Parts: sequence; C-alpha cells; structure tokens
Amino acid sequence: MPAPPANPTAIDAVLAAIANQTARIRTSMVATVLTYDRTTRTCQAQPVTGIPYRDGDGEIQWEDAPAIGSVPVAFQLFTWDLSPGDEVLLVFCERSIAEWKATGSGGHQPVDVGRRHDATDAIAIPGLLAPGV
Repeated sequence: MPAPPANPTAIDAVLAAIANQTARIRTSMVATVLTYDRTTRTCQAQPVTGIPYRDGDGEIQWEDAPAIGSVPVAFQLFTWDLSPGDEVLLVFCERSIAEWKATGSGGHQPVDVGRRHDATDAIAIPGLLAPGV
C-alpha cells in the first residue's frame, strides 16, 4: 500500500480509485471456524488475515477482518463435524449465491446483479492444513 503522493495529479487520483476498488475484491482466504451447524452444513468463519489501512500519519495499521456467517461448507464426498479453531479456505463466488442458498437448486439469476466477490457469497472448504502441520 504505497503512500499517497504529496501533489496528486488526475492520473494519481484515477490510480488511487482503481487501487481502492481492487482492494475490495475478495477471491479466497484462509479462515478459522468459529461455529458449525451440522444441520445446515454452514459455518461462521473468522479470516486469519487482517485488513490494512492508513492512519492519520500515513502509517499502515491492521484491523481484524469481520467474521463471516452462514457460509456453506463444501465437503468432498463425505461430511464431518467442524470444531471451533479448525481452518477452512473461504472462496468468494463471483456472483450472488443468495438464491441458491435459499432454494438449494441452480438455474437462478442473482437478484442483486451488482454484487460481486462479496463476503456473504463465501463458501468454506474444510481440510486445510498449514504446511508442516
């Protein structure tokens, strides 16, 4: 996260706007399970990486990313119980999966067509282990 220029130009403003928007795109991240609901096969997960921001002095600081709830868990072939502290890989779908989560079937067009890579469209993939663990 580079420091803003002392005398920004129009190009600097455009580049800053692009950087601001791309910083909001979620693709995937490691998270820790906080709770797991066996009936719905969903979890609440806490991303392990924080969110960087610049303080009033221009220094980079970090804050905890918010927990994400009602995340469908993508089990491979069979399911098992997840426990608080288990790690999962959160994958953020390109488009809204709200209709799919509500009905469990495909063929739906997202009602919120502008929503992309949103935290509410995360899917948890269990079985993630850090190297050497």
